[in-house]
Amino acid sequence: MFTHLMALGWPRPLELTLTEPPPWVASLRDIHPGPSLVNPELALRWQGWLWCLLAIGTLALLGSVLVRWRRYRQWCQPLACPPALLVSTLHSALRHAALVRWPQARTLQGAPWLHFLDQQGGGNFAQFSDEWLRWLYGQQQPPPAQARELAQQYRRLGRRLIWGWPW
Repeated sequence: MFTHLMALGWPRPLELTLTEPPPWVASLRDIHPGPSLVNPELALRWQGWLWCLLAIGTLALLGSVLVRWRRYRQWCQPLACPPALLVSTLHSALRHAALVRWPQARTLQGAPWLHFLDQQGGGNFAQFSDEWLRWLYGQQQPPPAQARELAQQYRRLGRRLIWGWPW
């Protein structure tokens, strides 16, 4: 395998020794390693600052996620009410959230209110506009399938408002 290299005067790979440099190294005498371009103490100082910045950024990110997660859990608490009170509880929670964020929504009622929620949160509350007032004032309860859909729309609005996620 190395016969063609050995014919050119190259040594066999096992004959190389590390004690003596090959003769061609002497011709490299004009190449000298210069001084280090980076002060080691300065590099360690920068590395320490970068680690501190990374730790602060990580803690800030975790803190933000924790705060938003707690707000979302608090947002979802009205869903734990009895089925008979679901619509009135969600209506109160939605009203409170809307008045904090959008004071101009104070006068909206019924279908315009649901359309406003759809515009702001990207949900589909307007699909309940025909039954909303009957459910709200206790004449009827939403069927289980519509109650699940209503809860899903409420969660979607919470994710949109708290996390900024469109889904």
